[in-house]
Amino acid sequence: MKTNNSLKMLSIEPEKQADSCIIWLHGLGADASDFYPIGKMLSPILAEHAIRWIFPQAPIRPVFINGGMPMPCWYDILAVNPSRVVNPQHVTEICARINELINQQIALGIAANRILLAGFSQGGAVALECALTHPKALAGLMALSTYLIKAPKHVSHSELPILLVHGTEDMVVPIPLADDTLIALQKLGYTLQSHRLEMAHEVCSEEVDIIAEFIRRCLQR
Repeated sequence: MKTNNSLKMLSIEPEKQADSCIIWLHGLGADASDFYPIGKMLSPILAEHAIRWIFPQAPIRPVFINGGMPMPCWYDILAVNPSRVVNPQHVTEICARINELINQQIALGIAANRILLAGFSQGGAVALECALTHPKALAGLMALSTYLIKAPKHVSHSELPILLVHGTEDMVVPIPLADDTLIALQKLGYTLQSHRLEMAHEVCSEEVDIIAEFIRRCLQR
């Protein structure tokens, strides 16, 4: 597992020189290997693009709502009622580190509009926060089974393609949180692709097909 900016990560390199990048953040208690198999599966399907896949690893933190048990965690969650009360300093710190990772890819020659940010559950909340506040417009944002921590004060890139996918049987991130996220982003003027699938707090095969098509459209713009 490679280390970058003190964030451990897994990566998948294309056969040709990378001309695009997808950074995918895992959920609470998972690790960098969680979505690595999806990257391996989608690489040949999206072979027309030389995609570098990056899967960062969250730091180990005590999680208050889990009795203070240390686990991979992008930020501490202080309450669920059902909206999330989170440690804002952790969110600021981790977004700075993810943004540094994005900027390093730009420095390596991949344009911002060829970089997608993706995340599942807690990782999706971080992906939303980072992509909506990054100074440059990214290629796209995939927010999967997740929620918006807070709406941005200013909309810099209303043209940013955003994919929202949520399970109708999700008991971890309830549907009302997904509804609130969708409504908040619509009010801000974002054009969204939103899907509700018959699944729990997970990623299903239908969703993978949706993700592949979304990536293809973002990189063909």
